[in-house]
Amino acid sequence: MTRLGAVAGLLAKAATRTGAVVSVLRERGWRDALTAFVSADPKAARAIVRDVQSRVPPTPDNLRSWYGGCVQFLPSDDDRLYKVRVPTGEEFLIRSARGWQDLGTLYEVFVDEIYADHPPVDGMTVLDIGANIGDTAVYFAKRRARVIAYEPDP
Repeated sequence: MTRLGAVAGLLAKAATRTGAVVSVLRERGWRDALTAFVSADPKAARAIVRDVQSRVPPTPDNLRSWYGGCVQFLPSDDDRLYKVRVPTGEEFLIRSARGWQDLGTLYEVFVDEIYADHPPVDGMTVLDIGANIGDTAVYFAKRRARVIAYEPDP
């Protein structure tokens, strides 16, 4: 129910931006959006949320409302970056312009625990090709793996 409330909040914020409303209506339509949420089709709901998120700025308030405050925002000296602490205590710099994507990645790894069923890596080497913001590298390093991470995008 919290997620539904956050979606409603994002839709309301998008509605204050005329271009966003026109675009959402043109691309999806309110009927499709409501049908997707009522029928709880996760794939369709995610697509609609991505559409709305791309039109709502990734401010700390917007990000906090969507992710339920599970991530703590810390002071940052760089306006292009947000410093965040995930529930397990690790701190990351995420790009303010890509806040939805970067924080979404951290949420999946450290809150949804998408690697929870992964076999133990203690003492093993993990190769992370396309390391993005370092979430997976940090996750496995904290589990005592030797991590080699490569990210081609500066």
